Amino acid sequence: MVARELERKVEAIFHPDSYGYRPGRSALDAVATCRRRCWQTNWAIDLDIAKFFDSVPWDMMVKAVEADTDLPWVLLYVKRWLEAPLQLTDGSLQVRDRGTPQGSAISPILANLFLHYAFDTWLVREFPGVSFERYVDDAVVHCVSEGQARQVLSALSRRMAEVGLELHPDKTRIVYCKDSNRRGSYEHTAFTFLGYTFRPRGVRTTAPSFFCSVWFSCGLLDAVDGEGVGAVVEIAAGVGDVGTSREPDRAEREVAESGEISGCVTGSELR
Repeated sequence: MVARELERKVEAIFHPDSYGYRPGRSALDAVATCRRRCWQTNWAIDLDIAKFFDSVPWDMMVKAVEADTDLPWVLLYVKRWLEAPLQLTDGSLQVRDRGTPQGSAISPILANLFLHYAFDTWLVREFPGVSFERYVDDAVVHCVSEGQARQVLSALSRRMAEVGLELHPDKTRIVYCKDSNRRGSYEHTAFTFLGYTFRPRGVRTTAPSFFCSVWFSCGLLDAVDGEGVGAVVEIAAGVGDVGTSREPDRAEREVAESGEISGCVTGSELR
């Protein structure tokens, strides 16, 4: 009841590039948008908020809720949910002083609402020319230059500190979207977003003699990253040498021709 009421009030204000746990939106929508923007801009910031669900401050969360509803019973139940102790596996209760209760129906809405103000609207206000995709606490920001990426990342680090959060120092990084047209060198040229690994790969298109490296998400079915386990299908055999490439099998051709986001691209998308 509370979750439905709060969602009804806040859904309309959410940014179009916020995808997590929203009606009519999915992780694949976020991945597809991210893939397209990696083609359009040369740099990306792979953001990781350290222990978001365990660290978000209650007072700021309540302020975010108060900004969008004046119903006292909604605020009452939100505060009760936030302050509810955590029951451990041995049955004991752990008192908390911050964080949101994961697994509850209202937790995704509260997370989105908090980050709508802490991240989305702030980024739009401070860097109106920068695009992003956010799926709850997982986000990618796209920049036109390394200098802009460094500036945005520095500002984001300060912003997270202002709202009681922290960017993970090892998992947050600036990435160069390297491909056949962008041949510079940089420490990071790949990142993983929502289980899909974005990195340059060689792809042979429908034109037999045409071969290039493109920036796209790789993955089908399990859509795992390089450290995971699952089925990954590529329409990109023989990376770097067209002479070693093979013809895709029937399943791979059907995926590529469908145009769906599955880690595959068709020849028409590359031209």
